[in-house]
Amino acid sequence: KGVSPNIITYGILINGLCKDGKLEDAKNILNELPSKGLQPDCQVMTYNIIIHCLLKNKDVYKAMPFLEDMHKRGFSVDAATSLMLINDMQGSDKDDILLK
Repeated sequence: KGVSPNIITYGILINGLCKDGKLEDAKNILNELPSKGLQPDCQVMTYNIIIHCLLKNKDVYKAMPFLEDMHKRGFSVDAATSLMLINDMQGSDKDDILLK
C-alpha cells in the first residue's frame, strides 16, 4: 500500500542530505533515480540541487565531479545550472573554473 516518492520527494531528500553534509547519501539517491523510472530532465534537476548546495557552501571542487558526471551520463547543463554557476561563483577566487 503506500505511496511511491516522486521527483519532488527525492529533490527534498537530496537537498536535506546535502545541507546536512551527507553528500555520499545524496549521491547514492541520485544514482538510484534511473531505476525508479525518472526521466533525465528530472535527474538534471537533482544534480542542480546538489551542485547548488555545494556552491553555496563554497565547496566548488566538490561540485565539479557532479558536473563531470552529468556530462558523462549525457545530460546537458541547462539554463538553471548555468545561471546557478554564474551567480554562486561570481566574485569568488575560483571563477576561472567556470571557463572549463
